[in-house]
Amino acid sequence: MHEKPWEGLMSDEFLLLRHGKSDWSVDCPDISRPLKKRGQRDAERIGAWLWQHECIPTSIISSPATRAQQTAHWCARAMGINPQRISLDGRLYMASPATLLEVLAERLADAPGPASQRPLLVGHNPGMEQLIEQLSDTPPPYPDDGKLLPTASLAWFKLLPQQQLPELQQTELKQLVRARELPRAFPFRGMQGLEWRRKPAFYYQQVATIPYRRADIGMEVLLIRSRADKRWTFCQGPLEPGLFAEESAIQIASEQAGVEGHCHAQPMSQMDIEKWGASCQIQVFPLQVFTEHAQWPEQYRQRRWVPIQHAMTELVQHHWLPALQCLQHQMQQHSRHNHRR
Repeated sequence: MHEKPWEGLMSDEFLLLRHGKSDWSVDCPDISRPLKKRGQRDAERIGAWLWQHECIPTSIISSPATRAQQTAHWCARAMGINPQRISLDGRLYMASPATLLEVLAERLADAPGPASQRPLLVGHNPGMEQLIEQLSDTPPPYPDDGKLLPTASLAWFKLLPQQQLPELQQTELKQLVRARELPRAFPFRGMQGLEWRRKPAFYYQQVATIPYRRADIGMEVLLIRSRADKRWTFCQGPLEPGLFAEESAIQIASEQAGVEGHCHAQPMSQMDIEKWGASCQIQVFPLQVFTEHAQWPEQYRQRRWVPIQHAMTELVQHHWLPALQCLQHQMQQHSRHNHRR
């Protein structure tokens, strides 16, 4: 993947993305309604399409609505962009075409230097659909159901020379992409070239953390419940774009287990396991816990400290055993070294 694929832009472009399918079964104010699982997957498909076609935005601006923020988050991760780069603009919530153009104009005007820009706005209908109809230099293609911009659909526009926002009347609609028309599988650039997998590319590079502490009975490790089957396991998740592996491991331990501490700069082991139909590489980091929070983002997981020997026999997933043995060996060596001193 190109680190800055927009550097070859000859003129400004912009992207309009409608949020993914929201979950109407949740009783909440409209602005707080989350995505359905399908909405997440469709947002990832749009992100993977942008990644595959090297159409990476220079900035991402989202409506503050939960469904829009989540769409921006999963789309960004599928592109290899850290979601912390996403900015929110309250004007985008149910924005009119004029307001959308106003936000775009500000974003293009505030861009540093002479380089061309490609901002991505994540928002809502009817304003986005109306703006596409207003700006398209040729009639946009309507599907059989008559929905120009269903959920998780993307419009890619190119500004012609000398065109200015927000007075823009018409410009070139380069492409209209609907998630529901994209392949169910995701593109992945492997050793043999492009292949297709069941998950976006970022899922296949992961980090794991084994939190540990020294107790009177010996060394203990912290187990958490897995999200899906509720088995006891360790903190694990995709490598966060834009972070070093150890930084991502620290973040995952904080979110999933509510602990902080010292993380080694280098992984103590690496695992390759079959997951989602392909090989998933996992770098495993030990984390010596200094702080244990009473509340944390994924508190539903539960957590408990156990002696390391109990963990070796209790874990159903046996691929953790070599990492636990390595950690135990490292701690024994450390104790012998301190005893000699």
